[in-house]
Amino acid sequence: MASSINSTSVPSGMLPHDPSAAARNVTGGLFDLDSETDLSAFRIAEPPCRFRFRGTTYRIRVSARVFSWLDDNHNETTDSPKPRLLLQRALCDTQSGCWEVAGGGVEKQDQSPRNALTREVQEENGLLLSVVAHALPVQTWRKSKGEEWHEWVGLPYIIEVSRQHATSQYVPQPVGWENAIRLDPEEHQAFT
Repeated sequence: MASSINSTSVPSGMLPHDPSAAARNVTGGLFDLDSETDLSAFRIAEPPCRFRFRGTTYRIRVSARVFSWLDDNHNETTDSPKPRLLLQRALCDTQSGCWEVAGGGVEKQDQSPRNALTREVQEENGLLLSVVAHALPVQTWRKSKGEEWHEWVGLPYIIEVSRQHATSQYVPQPVGWENAIRLDPEEHQAFT
């Protein structure tokens, strides 16, 4: 007896799923990481900024899509820039003039993707990560550096930031959102 697919909503010969959704599920299941995952079990000794998942060595890149600004009581502010923050690469940096979201590679001191997000957001725009609101689909790619190829896994997140900005002593100081952003001129030249 041949198996059949319920054909009430699927045309004959068609599979009852979206192939791109299936690929996202496989990729997400392969890594099964959330923002609080302890990365120490996946970290390899040398170099310490690489991680092994199911026999393959990867570098991890986190990225943050800022979608709202929170006040001191963690409520969305009425003057919140809706709904995003983009940074323009500095002319002296790679990919000069390109627009991007805050992000970067997981480093030796980062114990979790959230640690890396917190550090990258603060380094790239001076803001304090308040809430990791949502994880977006995991991304993978290969990138060459000279003659060497590297496997990457991208962990994009939607985040909320507080209206406070971190001083060099990591003591939060309340400021308006338009004055909170602090760009490193070696990396970024503008924001919107």
